[in-house]
Amino acid sequence: MSNEISQRTYFSLPEAQSTLKRILPIIEEMASLSTYLFQQGYNLYDLPYFGGTGEMQHSGNTREAQRVAELVDMLKREGLVVTNIEEGFVDFPTLRDNGEEAFFCYRLGDEEIRFWHAADKGCAHRTNLDTM
Repeated sequence: MSNEISQRTYFSLPEAQSTLKRILPIIEEMASLSTYLFQQGYNLYDLPYFGGTGEMQHSGNTREAQRVAELVDMLKREGLVVTNIEEGFVDFPTLRDNGEEAFFCYRLGDEEIRFWHAADKGCAHRTNLDTM
């Protein structure tokens, strides 16, 4: 196992559900602000913080962009992986019964965590928890 994985926080399903209730307002604000910025023509993914190589093309709304980065940091400090900021996709690392790493997958608008995906797959491959 890599050092990064060995230091990762793993969630049981009840822990993930409980954490979700507590951090849902953070996910909602992150998605709302990032959607607003995208609608204004800003591409947050251009910023180095979000994996880009450049800077925002517009000089305005930097406060909102900074706030989105702060919200993502808050979620990361909780041990979560933010996979899509504007749609509110958040992964909760977990271990399957066989020891393989996987993620409980939440998307803003879901009533609760009902999906998961393998560590080497993304949210597009999420399936119902009963298949875990």
